[in-house]
Amino acid sequence: MIIKLPLVKILPHSVDLERFKVNDPSQSKHDLIYVGRLVPSKRVDLILAAIAELRKRYPQICMCIVGDGPERVRLERMACDHTLESCVSFVSYSNNVEEYLQKSRILVMASDLEGLPFSIIEAMASGGVPVSTNVGTIEDIIKDRVNGFLVGKGDLNMLIERLGTLLESRQLYEKFRPKITNQRENLGYSHATEVWGRWLTSLS
Repeated sequence: MIIKLPLVKILPHSVDLERFKVNDPSQSKHDLIYVGRLVPSKRVDLILAAIAELRKRYPQICMCIVGDGPERVRLERMACDHTLESCVSFVSYSNNVEEYLQKSRILVMASDLEGLPFSIIEAMASGGVPVSTNVGTIEDIIKDRVNGFLVGKGDLNMLIERLGTLLESRQLYEKFRPKITNQRENLGYSHATEVWGRWLTSLS
């Protein structure tokens, strides 16, 4: 008996490239940005711990956290405990996240669990360099040491080291940026439409 398995196609995430335009790093207000829900699995506490350590070497470090959720009160308290009030700003959920991505250089994520977050797609479409845990299918879009950094889940020391490297090395940052902007067209609606079109055509 022959069993035919269903055809599986991977269809890309996509964003409106007119909305998420390439930013100008020289005009950035924030070194780092996190965009997403404030829930335990996102490990924003790990990011704050990394900022607390990095601030010892980079006193002017500045981060924006865009999102809301049940962890917000605890995370704000943690920021206060580490005296990060002047360098970490909490922004509630926003429908205009592009406004913050335009003013940020590096996207950081430390999630324990993910698929492929739209926040990474949006940040990269905006020219942001990503540093993220290697979970879910994130490595499909972030190539370690090519267009960003991947770190181990729960590995605070690696997160600190990778962020510190990117903050310190302008040369490395400028090496990653073109890799991101060159793949930008593959993140837009037009590319997704082409992929869907080819797939649907193959079914006819």
